[in-house]
Amino acid sequence: MLKEPSLKYFPSVLSLVFVVICAPVVRAQSYSATYVFGDSFCDTGNIFLATYGTTPASPYFEGRFSNGPLWVDKLAGSLHLPIAPLLAGGTNYSFGGAKLLQEDLIPSIPVQLEFYLWLHGGQADPDALYVLEGGINDVLFVNSGSSQQLGQNIANALFALEVELRAAGARHILIVNLPEIGLIPADSSDAAFASAASNSADLALRSLFEAAKSTQGIEIGILDMQAFSQAVKNDPRQYGFTSITTPCLSATNQVCANPSQVFFWDAVHPTTTAHALMGALAEAQVQH
Repeated sequence: MLKEPSLKYFPSVLSLVFVVICAPVVRAQSYSATYVFGDSFCDTGNIFLATYGTTPASPYFEGRFSNGPLWVDKLAGSLHLPIAPLLAGGTNYSFGGAKLLQEDLIPSIPVQLEFYLWLHGGQADPDALYVLEGGINDVLFVNSGSSQQLGQNIANALFALEVELRAAGARHILIVNLPEIGLIPADSSDAAFASAASNSADLALRSLFEAAKSTQGIEIGILDMQAFSQAVKNDPRQYGFTSITTPCLSATNQVCANPSQVFFWDAVHPTTTAHALMGALAEAQVQH
């Protein structure tokens, strides 16, 4: 059985919570549902179901790209709401591998939102909480062109989705900014480009949402994964991690001895321990 992260590390999370709650906050209430649009950092089983249970297979956890529950599981649980995948009749439209700026066989984040609106007659439930996450797959393994422009394009795309949701009637929106992608082990050869792109996206996103956050009747929050990843990089042991560079799961599917002390489960995705910390930050964004 997977263990919950030790409470002794949560004071470190609380120091980050201060940063989060200084940003616009989506206030907690009795939401009707939680709708999520994103990639493998949020996918609770769509790719797993689409591939008939072959991806991600064991030792991955119940169709998730990690060794346990994801941050969206924790957030939805705190709101007493289900977070089943779309392909199981749920409200999580995220697909592992989804991109924000490009279309391919995997439904992109814009396509996910379009499908949601199509299913609901073009109307967004005003009482639901909406989560927008994406852009990591648009940066991974890219090392050419302008990192600043790529970051700006990602911010513009997320902002356009938020505008589309608002126009359809959504009133409670949580946007997830990019972590420092250069820390992801799989992208180590392009770390400088990836970090520059994610930093550019963060700055551009904050600028775009500065005006939108004051729109009357709309609650918009930014979940600051950039600050979280940088804090863990600067002092991993403060958050309970002995490794933030070597994945727990080897290329031959061997699991490390101490997954609760390792930040990355595989070469791209965080462990459930890291997700639990992210989930705590997300909870802070929807609490008074």
